[in-house]
Amino acid sequence: MSSRRKISINGPDAAPLRTRSGRRLTVLVLLAVGISVAVWLLVRAASHEEQQPEVESKAEQGGGAQVKSPSRAATSDGVIRQDVTLSDLLAKFRVETEVTTAILAHPAVPPDLMVRSGTLYRVEYGSEPASPARVLTFERDDTTLLSLRFQPYAHVTAIPREVTVHEVRYAGIITEDFWVSILESDRLHHTLLPVVEEALKWTVDLFHLRPGDRYKLIYDEERRDGRPIGVKALKAVEIETPGQAYRVFGVGSVDAPAYVDYYGSSLRRQFLRAPVKFGIVSSRFNPQRRHPVTGEIRPHGGTDFAAPEGSPIIALAAGRVTRRAEDPFNGKYIEVSHDGRFSTMYLHMNSFGPDTEIGSRVEQGSVIGFVGSTGLSTGPHVCLRFRDRGVEKDFLQYRDEGVTAPGAGVSGHFVERRDSLLDILDSLDYQEINF
Repeated sequence: MSSRRKISINGPDAAPLRTRSGRRLTVLVLLAVGISVAVWLLVRAASHEEQQPEVESKAEQGGGAQVKSPSRAATSDGVIRQDVTLSDLLAKFRVETEVTTAILAHPAVPPDLMVRSGTLYRVEYGSEPASPARVLTFERDDTTLLSLRFQPYAHVTAIPREVTVHEVRYAGIITEDFWVSILESDRLHHTLLPVVEEALKWTVDLFHLRPGDRYKLIYDEERRDGRPIGVKALKAVEIETPGQAYRVFGVGSVDAPAYVDYYGSSLRRQFLRAPVKFGIVSSRFNPQRRHPVTGEIRPHGGTDFAAPEGSPIIALAAGRVTRRAEDPFNGKYIEVSHDGRFSTMYLHMNSFGPDTEIGSRVEQGSVIGFVGSTGLSTGPHVCLRFRDRGVEKDFLQYRDEGVTAPGAGVSGHFVERRDSLLDILDSLDYQEINF
């Protein structure tokens, strides 16, 4: 039988009821006081925080340190959606006339500056939501930012942007045509197209390259913020077609490039390869051609180059305009005399180019008219008539044989530089493509 200890509420093992109640009351009072103090401290801290000035990161102002400012300036970033003159752009931001005049007169602002579509910009306003614009910053070009301040006074700052140069080496295989191959590559910049066309215009008809033809390129590329912005200089290009390969090397300065062959000889010829860029030979010189309109068998004394309506027609060589006329058969046409021996005629023009009056001097490659289908014609093209001492000849024979024109010589270091570029070209591997 278990024993139980009996405890008396009045015995020595228990506190009196009055003493226990007093302790409970004391605890409650202390707890209430603690809560009150804590609430007071929180309120005081919140009030103190509201009185502190805002901290604005200078990253928002273009720097990296932190500064204290009593108010935060509002900024807005955007993209120009369509080409606009700078004066019209300032008018959109309600810039005062005298401020606009002062800005447009600043040396860092080119005359008639056009802000192109796609240009990024940032506008800084005052601290109030309805404050007028204070600063406008945008890309003037690939290498310079313009920062225009309107308040409290007009001021212009040109901010140079760092541009780096990188050598690009590339080997590609044509899948559709040369231009598509360049544009679809994720490593080649689109500005490469006119540069390569200029380098090869004396030797290779890029339009007639076919799927499976191969090419290699070495060139210097300019980059800003790690992104390509354009081609600085083409060093070497190789085109390989069935049974033939072409190698061209760039020499001269960046501003005045020239292109030579393996031996350092100028590739420049007296005549360009075609009177239109990227035109297709649609009908050749033929003494027994059936005319596509009349059906008669009659000589075709020219070479037809099909091209889109309105495409520029360029002079094959420098010379002087000796005829500019229009008739029912040839449509609008121009004749140019070259060096007393050769002459060229360009038929079926839609319109004449500027400065092509009789007696006018034209340079090789200058625009003398635009492709049309005037006269006896079935579609837009230019019929090129080529004469040697007054006798009509097949231009393609003269073009392919070529009459070399004087060109710039190469430096004594050309051979060493050429061999170095050849080693690089030979080391480039083509990517595998299934046709």
